Amino acid sequence: MIGVVARENTAEQIKQYQKFTVNISDETSMLAMEQAGFISHQEKLERLGVHYEISERTQTPILDACPLVLDCRVDRIVEEDGICHIFAKILERLVVPELLDEKGHFKNQLFAPTYFMGDGYQRVYRYLDKRVDMKGSFIKKARKKDGKN
Repeated sequence: MIGVVARENTAEQIKQYQKFTVNISDETSMLAMEQAGFISHQEKLERLGVHYEISERTQTPILDACPLVLDCRVDRIVEEDGICHIFAKILERLVVPELLDEKGHFKNQLFAPTYFMGDGYQRVYRYLDKRVDMKGSFIKKARKKDGKN
């Protein structure tokens, strides 16, 4: 299950097509992911130069930069209080080879996903360890590095 704001383009697309991908990023791709979060255009991936391919199963984007991708089909959607709660079946899991051992088992200890957590109080990126980065921090770091304010 995932939850998305009902009035967002993401919710509308998922309602219409009944399929989606969950591209799970790690810290190495967070600048592009954060920038994408601030762009509302459907062509945001092209504008940011994010490389992707289209899933044969769901015809949705699979981002090259994400070490884990879940290809999903909607089972049902419950909309309540402006949030779409989307219950879905995972059709396929796509994992970079570095996260699999010789038997094809997932190496949990090497996986370091970034989670966006937001509410009315605070919006942050969390990690599996105790680290937390504020929303906007990756863009600020990139601007400082480029000498921009």
